Amino acid sequence: MIEPERDEERAAMSDRDGEKAGPEGNGDGREGADAPLEPPAHARIDVLYRVFAVKKAMPPLETLLKRLTGGNPYNPPEGGYVFPPGAGMRRLQDALGASPDYFVMGYHREEAPTLWEELAAAYPAEAPGFDDDDHLIVRNANLCVVIRAQLVNPEDNMYLETLCHLADAFRDLQRGVVWDVRMGRIWGEREWADVMQAPLSPLSHVQVERSGEGPERILRTRGLVKFGSPELEVKGGPAHLEREIEGMLLDAAHAAMRGDIFEPDEAIEVHGARLRAVAVEHDEQGAVRRLRLVDDPGPEAEHVDPERGMQQGFKALQAAREAIEGKRWEWQW
Repeated sequence: MIEPERDEERAAMSDRDGEKAGPEGNGDGREGADAPLEPPAHARIDVLYRVFAVKKAMPPLETLLKRLTGGNPYNPPEGGYVFPPGAGMRRLQDALGASPDYFVMGYHREEAPTLWEELAAAYPAEAPGFDDDDHLIVRNANLCVVIRAQLVNPEDNMYLETLCHLADAFRDLQRGVVWDVRMGRIWGEREWADVMQAPLSPLSHVQVERSGEGPERILRTRGLVKFGSPELEVKGGPAHLEREIEGMLLDAAHAAMRGDIFEPDEAIEVHGARLRAVAVEHDEQGAVRRLRLVDDPGPEAEHVDPERGMQQGFKALQAAREAIEGKRWEWQW
């Protein structure tokens, strides 16, 4: 499962990132009477890391497990293990092939050139913290380790901890950088080690992207899908409130990490203003991929226009800012 040569049977069922696909194209790898009922969109978890490394060969399984268990540098200093015998080892076994919800595979450039092409398209824009050594690793990468989890209704966030430790072990053993594809961030070799040492934070898993100008300006999360939530966006915010809008979206990331998932048509209160989450993008299976926050027209409204705007929400954010700073700002685009 974790050897660099692709297993042909697994390859027939999965693409290079381990995308699940059943015989009827239902995306869950099951068929017939055993297929479960369609889960709600907010229950779908999708985490994808790619570790680009200098070393050509995958590490032996024994070496990898030793690094993750007894040799894990993040084991509690007072004793114990991140992956203790029993439950911890079962988590690793699931991630390394025992569970169909996980996928770990190593590829060389000639086996999957598209992985390197996609890295080239994202780099260096998604690698703001790189140092000289990290740039060298990208230029000389011989191996890409794909680490993915696609889950429905997980009980907790332990899946994310498991994948982060797997990515860290491959980074350490193979000398690599870690690309969080869902977040849109490529972490440098030492940068990722700092992430692992810090407490769990949305800033390590979700970012806010910006696009467009003026009334077409959009601030959007990237990475909420790792916690089972559609991405959230705000359109047309005034320039001087971007910090507040970003903070509001990152607060949503905090909520998603706690299991508070946003759903289509959900009413949300922000500093006294009522907002509505409106679906603006769906995936191939019809699940909501992206929600836009707009002013809530009231519970009687059956359909809310995603172009409605968020003027009441912006006023509430400005009032909250003025309460802190003690002064009034003129709106500007």
